Amino acid sequence: MQNLGIKPIDSWLLVGAFASSSAFIFWWSIPETFPIGSLTMLIPLFLLSREERSLKVWTLALAGSLAITTTNFSAGIAAALFSKQRQKIFKISFFALLLILVLSFLQKSYLPSANYFFDRSVAGERHFVPTSTDPRGSLPGRALDFAVYTGVVPDKLIRMIRPTNGIPGMFLPYSLKIFTGLSSIPVLCWIALISIGSIELFRNFELNFAKALFSFILIQFALHMFYGDQPFLYSAHFLPGFILLISLGFRPRAAPRAQLALSRACLVTFIFTGFPLNLNSFINAAHVAASFSGNSQ
Repeated sequence: MQNLGIKPIDSWLLVGAFASSSAFIFWWSIPETFPIGSLTMLIPLFLLSREERSLKVWTLALAGSLAITTTNFSAGIAAALFSKQRQKIFKISFFALLLILVLSFLQKSYLPSANYFFDRSVAGERHFVPTSTDPRGSLPGRALDFAVYTGVVPDKLIRMIRPTNGIPGMFLPYSLKIFTGLSSIPVLCWIALISIGSIELFRNFELNFAKALFSFILIQFALHMFYGDQPFLYSAHFLPGFILLISLGFRPRAAPRAQLALSRACLVTFIFTGFPLNLNSFINAAHVAASFSGNSQ
């Protein structure tokens, strides 16, 4: 964010919004690869923001984005496509893929239970694409989930899915009506911040970073309209993209004083109202999950 010209104080406030978001509170607290996957998708955008020219560094960055899941590769491609190395993107992608294949064979040699790269990492992705109409929500509902639930989730109304494999599931219903009273405040602030950031993105679309960030978010949006159970489950991966989008509304050269004041007010309000709401939602979800675990035993 500071590479984009954002003041340190605003950068720290944006980090506070990151830590207050539902995606952070839910997914950085479990022993999974979400934080690592998020980092590998963020590194290519960081290299783009600092105008990195090293071919080796870009190759490692694209390999890292591909190492977690094949869909995360979109972050590396989007950033490299608008970088100083855009003319060598096919060369970078080839060596990144070659590096992943070599590491896959190396991993198999000391960890026999591991799968080769194409055994599961590519072919296995197809299992996450629903083969029939998703009973959990329509495309507008998924869009709401993608854009809003990444920042704020409701503290109640967790609906249950009838288990098909013996493992019960739960998900959040798709509706803005479930946010009432004080819980609507962080939602309105999040929507305002996303809106201001989007306006600044298109106002400064001549910037390579803006083009790459737009491409990354658009790819993630299109992907999660049909991929996986619920976009919120994968929100850790595209949360940094949203924070960077919001940060564009804090560039002093682009934003007038009145807009900066409004953005800062929304940001501070989101931190102080969104954090307790999202934390309470997480605690409620943990209690529901624990009750299912107890019933199954």
